[in-house]
Amino acid sequence: MKYTPDRTPLAQRLAARSERRPDGCLIWTGPPHDDMGYCRIKIGDRMVYVHIAAWELANDRPVPDGMVVRHTCDTPPCFEETHLILGTQADNVHDMFARGRCDRRGEGNNQARLDWPAVREIRRQHASGITGRELAERFRISESQVSNIINHRHWKETA
Repeated sequence: MKYTPDRTPLAQRLAARSERRPDGCLIWTGPPHDDMGYCRIKIGDRMVYVHIAAWELANDRPVPDGMVVRHTCDTPPCFEETHLILGTQADNVHDMFARGRCDRRGEGNNQARLDWPAVREIRRQHASGITGRELAERFRISESQVSNIINHRHWKETA
């Protein structure tokens, strides 16, 4: 039986810090949460994601090397064992994109140097005869990025 630092069995500690939602998710209500909504619990001398601890407890074995615990419910603080499945990190990333949880395009990319008004201005100025080199200097981006914007390979309008 796995114990937490205060010697309380892990299953008991998980149950004490959970809330069942109507959608079937079992939500961790204790601290802490990270910026993505995942929760951790201290087991022995290490911090473990709650959903991983719950999967290992339910399956009585550690997560195999090269595998991750995935949520079928797309709810990071959920640790309902029927919502947790094993897969590779590639499977996990595929799920993320297939379910629309990650849009890193345009302004959704935290490294984007431009916003939609700037992109539209680049296209407008290029149409009026300004060169890609000049636009790259004005907007402090590469010429290849200007080309990708002008040719709609990047910053594609969806609406």
